[in-house]
Amino acid sequence: MKIIKIPKASTNSGYKPNKKLAEAFDSDEETEKANTVARRFIAYRPRSESELRKRLLKTFSSEITSKSIAQMYREGLLDDSRFAEMWVDSRQQSRPKSKRAIKQELLSKGISEHTAEQAVSDIYDLENAFVCVKKKIRSMTGLEKEQFYKKLEGHLQRRGFSFSVSKTAIRQGWELNQSEFNNTIDTINL
Repeated sequence: MKIIKIPKASTNSGYKPNKKLAEAFDSDEETEKANTVARRFIAYRPRSESELRKRLLKTFSSEITSKSIAQMYREGLLDDSRFAEMWVDSRQQSRPKSKRAIKQELLSKGISEHTAEQAVSDIYDLENAFVCVKKKIRSMTGLEKEQFYKKLEGHLQRRGFSFSVSKTAIRQGWELNQSEFNNTIDTINL
């Protein structure tokens, strides 16, 4: 908040601050409110500049929003490339999707094409597809091969994987499922 000094000569009861001075004070106060809202919004989870801009524009003018965004950059709370990397890491850990699907999510969050492309450059679709298959086959024991393939193919397509990647991952998943099934039967027969 900016401190405004009023000259001593004008401290009598008849003094009225000029309009520009009052507007500057109001603008600084609004910027601080916007900064508080922005910090709270970012504290919940990392955000892209576009997400923060949309949120602030619901309440504040575009001038105040721009000032607040600039302040968040100065404080190191806003960085689209860091946000994109964190988004990709999160997706890789919790809910793997194809490279194309994750890139599309980043673009929808307002990340630039170049930044999104850099963030997804280390993603390998076959690895992600196999991670999805391994998670899913836990609930698919006892299915016939045709049903197994059909269910997993739909699951992988909803996550954005191509047919060829899906087919390879499903084949590996089937082999893993059969070997685990055979190990279980061997254990029971002992």
